[in-house]
Amino acid sequence: MILQLRFLNVCLLIYKFSIEIEVFMCESYISLSVEYLHQK
Repeated sequence: MILQLRFLNVCLLIYKFSIEIEVFMCESYISLSVEYLHQK
């Protein structure tokens, strides 16, 4: 039971981390696109 809980914790951490990375990538992509559009 404790092992399952720890596994779940690890999964949640990884999930949270991956979401943060995706959000960061999306923000970077959007800001790059905006800069590119402004340069045109």
